[in-house]
Amino acid sequence: MKNRRAACLLAISALVVLPAISFAGGIVNGGFDSNLNGWDQNGSAIWNTEGNPGNGFCRLNGAGSIGQNKWLCGDEVDPNGTCVVTFKYRADAALTAPVLQVTFGNSGAVGQVTNFNGTNGQWGAGTVSSKECNLKDILFSQIGNVAVDLDDIKDVCVEGAPEPSSMLALGAGAAMFGWRRRRAKK
Repeated sequence: MKNRRAACLLAISALVVLPAISFAGGIVNGGFDSNLNGWDQNGSAIWNTEGNPGNGFCRLNGAGSIGQNKWLCGDEVDPNGTCVVTFKYRADAALTAPVLQVTFGNSGAVGQVTNFNGTNGQWGAGTVSSKECNLKDILFSQIGNVAVDLDDIKDVCVEGAPEPSSMLALGAGAAMFGWRRRRAKK
C-alpha cells in the first residue's frame, strides 16, 4: 500500500514538473567551430579564430549580416512555448549607440527587432525571445562602422504552462484516487 502511494505521488509530481522542461535547439553551427556553414551571408561576414571563447566565431564588417531561415526552435512545435535564442557578441567600441541588430520571429512573418550596444571589446551576452516554438527566422546585422563578432548562438524551446483543463483533469484524478482509497478502507 505504501509503495502504491509513493508511486502515485511520484507520478503526480512528474506531471507538475514536466511543463518546465526545455529542449535543445535547431540552429545549425551556432558555435562557428570551423566555418560559416549553415548560415546565409550578406555583405562582409567572415569566419575568424583570434581570441575567441571557442574554436571560431563570425565577424560582421561593413554592414555584413548572417541569418538562418525556417529552422525549428527546440526541434519541436509548441504553440504555448517560448523560443529563446542566446548568443555571445563583442564590438570594439564602447558606444551607447547600437552596433548589432537582431531580427527574430516566426518564419515568413515580420520579426521583432532588438538592438545591442557596443561592449568595449569584451564578450557580452545577448538574448532574444519569441512566442511559440515553431519554424523561425533569425538575422544578425552589423550597424555602423564597427566590426561585431558573434559566437555560441543557441536556441531552446521553453514549454508553456499546462492548460487549465489539464490541471483540472489532474485534480479530478487525484480526488477520485482519494475517494476510492477511502471507500476501500470501509
